[in-house]
Amino acid sequence: MNKIRKPINSVKNKLLQHILLSESLSIDVCLWKHKSSLVCPFSNQNLLFSLLLDLYLQSLSKLAIEPQYQAKLVNDNELYGQTNNKNTIDQLANIISQGFYHLLSINVVSSIKQMEDKLFRSNLQCNHVLNKLIQDWLSLGLIDEYLYQSQSFDKHIADAPKGCIIAPLLLNMFFYQLEHDLSLFDIKNNREKEGIKIIRHGFYFIILSYKNIIAFESLSFVQLWLNRYDIVLEDKSWDVCSAKKGVNFLNYEIVVNISLLLEARIQINPSKQAFILFVQINREEIQSLKSGPIKILIRRLHSRILDWGHYYANYMSIDVASELDKILFFQIRAILLRKHPRKSKNWIKKKYFPDSGHYYFANQFYTSSWIFTDVNLLTKEFLPKIIWLRKNKSYYN
Repeated sequence: MNKIRKPINSVKNKLLQHILLSESLSIDVCLWKHKSSLVCPFSNQNLLFSLLLDLYLQSLSKLAIEPQYQAKLVNDNELYGQTNNKNTIDQLANIISQGFYHLLSINVVSSIKQMEDKLFRSNLQCNHVLNKLIQDWLSLGLIDEYLYQSQSFDKHIADAPKGCIIAPLLLNMFFYQLEHDLSLFDIKNNREKEGIKIIRHGFYFIILSYKNIIAFESLSFVQLWLNRYDIVLEDKSWDVCSAKKGVNFLNYEIVVNISLLLEARIQINPSKQAFILFVQINREEIQSLKSGPIKILIRRLHSRILDWGHYYANYMSIDVASELDKILFFQIRAILLRKHPRKSKNWIKKKYFPDSGHYYFANQFYTSSWIFTDVNLLTKEFLPKIIWLRKNKSYYN
């Protein structure tokens, strides 16, 4: 541990000394050209120091600019800014439950790639030093790096990009004007009972309305608004759909079912794409580890189940969780039968699925006879069921 702390302390002291003695703020251009070489944190201490200083400058710049953006949001009660996935899904489901069944979904990634750097600085009110810093970051590819990291798949699409602290704020400030003008356009048409609701999460605009024609009118307004800045909204970047047929958003599927008494019931589950991807990756993991120790397979699948289960825990029906557990069981059973071709199914059942086993998981005790377990270990490692992670706190399902 001492060997690790020494380089950290030296970089920390170096950073503080540089901040105290600096008379002007500037960006290390060399860092932005060699960011990909920072594979190991201690492989190049000079680049690591430059990276920490760059992140520090971005944090200070964000603190200086952010009050301008937050002050505007306070006056707009109908705008829902960028939040985490759970809050966004809650807001979307709440609005749909009010009768806003028609959705216009717009992905602005392709539009951002067409934007000039000066557009991101058009709404900023800051001194020349801060303005020069932001101009340098933009010219070095701050937005491009943010777009690349945002669309990369690691654990979830919700993972925040690293190294581009100020990029989301610049995008929020630019697209806030679009949200504000769109809400004024709605008020100007005197649509008190047939208005729209706007939600933006990351690069997605969701415009909800009572009627399908209002969604297309909003689309025309967005296209004209972007054309003012020589930005073209591609046809594949938008979609108009009905919540009654199902809406896919942030890897969730939201469906509104209307009962015979005309009562709307909203169901939220993981999307079909997320379901299929989870099953497919599990199959690949099992195939790659089928000849290794059972404890390694259990640990790998255990990690995947925790990640996926916690992400969808608040919005997952019993049917979906049970189906995933069933598929995972058949995948594991298939490799166990091939691993022990001369053993009977009863022998495999007793070895890997103990009868009436007792398990402690997530502060609860469970008793089951079909839990994949490595009984050879003193710690008795086991694979929890996905249904154990389900939280029944959502009032939508």
